[in-house]
Amino acid sequence: MSSGVKISGLRELHQALQQLGKQAANKAARDGLTEAAKTFRKEIRQGAPVKSGHLRKHIRYKLRRDRSGRGFTGRVGVHPKAYYARFIEFGAAPHAIPNPTTGRGRNKRKNKKRLRIGSQVVAGVNHPGIAPRPFLRPAFLRAKDAAIKAAGKRMWHSIIQARARR
Repeated sequence: MSSGVKISGLRELHQALQQLGKQAANKAARDGLTEAAKTFRKEIRQGAPVKSGHLRKHIRYKLRRDRSGRGFTGRVGVHPKAYYARFIEFGAAPHAIPNPTTGRGRNKRKNKKRLRIGSQVVAGVNHPGIAPRPFLRPAFLRAKDAAIKAAGKRMWHSIIQARARR
């Protein structure tokens, strides 16, 4: 199964960006990348499981300049505050959760504290694990064509606006 994407019109887009000048070309590229990132973010948020809304709220995008200084890089993903997204996406194996320890190195010893789970106080827990419920990768696969179209449309719109200002 091939998951490739065919993009047409890149030569024309490149020529149009070169004619605009560096500042207007950068704005057009940034606008297109922003539009693609928004498309991916929307699709990921729609597919994300909802319990409290915390996970959906922390799906974000960020744009940065490339190391070369000539282009931009965009990232769409889950903010570290919703760290548990990886457990939802990939699942977790069954594991033991012992009661906390104190000290470091040779002085490490069991703490007298116990884990409180609901109204029960226990020394440790055998977690059953969770099955994976992927939402990031399927959302990417669903939205990639729409994101490319949205980016191209937005870039051409920015190019037309920049030409009109000249």
